[in-house]
Amino acid sequence: MGFTGVFPRPVFVNGKEYLAWNCGDFSIDKKYRALGVALKLRRAAKNDVDAGRVPFLYAHPNKRMEVVHLRVGHKKISEMRRFALPLKFDRYFKDRLPVEFLAKIVALPINSSLRLKYALKNPKNIKGQILANVECRPEHEALFEAMKKQFKVIGIRNCSFLKWKFADHPNFKYQQFDCYRGNQLIGTLFFTVKNQVVHLIDVLVNDHQADIIPLFERFINEVYKNKFAQVLSFIIQTNNPIIPLLKELGSK
Repeated sequence: MGFTGVFPRPVFVNGKEYLAWNCGDFSIDKKYRALGVALKLRRAAKNDVDAGRVPFLYAHPNKRMEVVHLRVGHKKISEMRRFALPLKFDRYFKDRLPVEFLAKIVALPINSSLRLKYALKNPKNIKGQILANVECRPEHEALFEAMKKQFKVIGIRNCSFLKWKFADHPNFKYQQFDCYRGNQLIGTLFFTVKNQVVHLIDVLVNDHQADIIPLFERFINEVYKNKFAQVLSFIIQTNNPIIPLLKELGSK
């Protein structure tokens, strides 16, 4: 009739490691979708938490499945929202003007001012590089160890996990951006590029108040230098502490 998946993932709560479940998609035969099968499946997973077989679970349901989660007793703690930061306005004016050449002329001063804005905010002691292939080194492990102490709840992001999620992914090509203050790694972004949009997937950063702004500003400059995107896109929870800093950069 149907099934759902629960995927084990180590999660750290106040520095202590737990093996939690990340709940996955449902697959239910069409003729049984009105019989409460989804409720029974989700309740079965919750029952394992209540019985102590797993410490906790979490999920990212769509709007239709959110009702199912709430009916079995789960609580909504946040929402996932997409934030976008335009880097160039060629496509915006191309959709509104009849001649592509004219659209580029109109967009040119806006594009130039945006690029200059981020170039002027690039301290000399902040360096960064884009890697075509994902690499995880001891400095990334050290950065994650620091994050475990800073954030009360955080999913595992050690090298084994990052290699599995990004380097060895069979369907998507991921890249990474490493940012340094002097010789100290302050942050790493993992991303993919499609149709001139940079989709930011994950971030490693310790002292987000001090490091997230230079991390993103340096990354934006590298994106301009490589000329491969017009927009940065980032899906993130609405209660994530770095959102105010993303808005400060101009994300909406």
